[in-house]
Amino acid sequence: MEAMWTRFQPFVKQVKTLLDEGIIGEVKWMEANYCFHSMGTERMYRPELAGGALLDLGIYPLTAVSLLLGDHPVKVNTTGILTDLGVDARSQTVFTYEDGKMAVISTAMDSYSDGRIRVHGTKGFAEIDGVANWERMRVYDSRRTRVAVYERPEQISGYEYEVEAACAAVRAGKTECEEMPHGQTIHMMEQMDGLRKAWGMRYPMEEAL
Repeated sequence: MEAMWTRFQPFVKQVKTLLDEGIIGEVKWMEANYCFHSMGTERMYRPELAGGALLDLGIYPLTAVSLLLGDHPVKVNTTGILTDLGVDARSQTVFTYEDGKMAVISTAMDSYSDGRIRVHGTKGFAEIDGVANWERMRVYDSRRTRVAVYERPEQISGYEYEVEAACAAVRAGKTECEEMPHGQTIHMMEQMDGLRKAWGMRYPMEEAL
């Protein structure tokens, strides 16, 4: 499950339920970003270590979009800015879905962002703090007045929920967890491979394939 802890957190499931139930009306579009200045970190800038912002940071906003809007956009527009060594320093991607919903995903390793998710609906909008480990959700009405705040329950680190799910799956004789089945892992990797292909970005170990 490659440490995709976000999908196992109870607060993430609570937020998804509230949005699905229409707390801001019908969701029309969302944005998610995750950016840190980490150009000096070896695993981030070296192509032979599969460096770049996307695989390290971008998976989290992509996961937020997957959870809230789904996995099958019908159109993808993306731009990636590569470093001198050929890995992505920053990128921005727009997903468009068959029903007209849209998502904007931003990732960078050469600058900072607030690391938030914003979801926009027909009756208001919501701001979620923490794109990897969701902390709280603030809900605003059509007049931009804050009408509710939902806080994450107390936790050890946030990773414990994935550990518990993995243990439960082993005890039950399962080979995968329903929160992050093998097919979802493959789908997310194929999605990121597609973005890299659009940027003309290949790792050295891929040249032989």
